[in-house]
Amino acid sequence: MNAVSEDLRSLLVRDIMSTDVVKTVTRQRMSEVARLLARHELSTLPVVDEHGVCVGMLSAVDFLKRDAVSGNGGAAPHHSPPEWKPDDIAATFMTRAVQAIDEQATVAEAARIMAAQHVHHLPVIDRLGRPRGIVSTMDILKALGRLAATAP
Repeated sequence: MNAVSEDLRSLLVRDIMSTDVVKTVTRQRMSEVARLLARHELSTLPVVDEHGVCVGMLSAVDFLKRDAVSGNGGAAPHHSPPEWKPDDIAATFMTRAVQAIDEQATVAEAARIMAAQHVHHLPVIDRLGRPRGIVSTMDILKALGRLAATAP
């Protein structure tokens, strides 16, 4: 397992990230965001501004929160977000405090950030803040599985 630990410490985010990033824009209607998530079988999308800079994340959980508030999914949390309507825009419901990572960061660092922030996806951004990829907990688990399978 020591060899796996060493390999994991040297593995970079760029080695495991998904580069075919499906993103949405701040002015996208929530109904269109829902269709994007379903069509691409995703659970999270980066939200970009008019310059392509990542300004938020919108996830399937944001839709579930709406259901909880409207009474369709159980008791509403104490600080519930407002109920969304199909014509509402992504900027209203996205998570603005985006935790992102650079492609040169290690996978171990990505895992530490995800665990500390309780998130399953990190946008991989360039120096201008534009999404170039996404790294997920599944990407990390797959990489760990490959490393373990090749360990002596």
